[in-house]
Amino acid sequence: FLAGQDTTTFTICAALHLLAEHPEIQEKMRQEVLAVFGKDEYETGKFQVPTHDQLNKLEYTHAVMKETMRLYPSVSVILHREAQKDIHHRGHIIPAGTIIDTVVYAIHRNPEYFKNPNEFIPSRFLNGEIDTNKFESNWFAFSSGSRACIGAGFSTVEQKVVLSYIL
Repeated sequence: FLAGQDTTTFTICAALHLLAEHPEIQEKMRQEVLAVFGKDEYETGKFQVPTHDQLNKLEYTHAVMKETMRLYPSVSVILHREAQKDIHHRGHIIPAGTIIDTVVYAIHRNPEYFKNPNEFIPSRFLNGEIDTNKFESNWFAFSSGSRACIGAGFSTVEQKVVLSYIL
């Protein structure tokens, strides 16, 4: 049993859907995969297990995955938390004891945080434009902080391998 296997599967399916809708992005990703892994494997059908270094070179592929998770988070609401004290936020007071949910889908589609939030633009995650390792990035596909997804690294590798082989 793998915790989160459905979430990874959902993300891969969403990525395939988006790539089918955006053939130019699909082709760019495919060219990156061929450049990193080489064309021989794909022409002969004899796939080798990709190395860690090869997977790390798939920068555009990684950006496609992040953008997919931004548009279609596999967990759209992070479990609720209880405010431990009164919180003052943007002119509002959230009293202690209030249950607070984080609606990832709404954050990821907020134009205040992401330009053209409803468009599939993987390049927004390239060149350090958005540092998803920082809480301030407003990208919560794997949550953040001490409660971040423990399987994020595994999911990322799994997505890269599966998407690379499918392309």
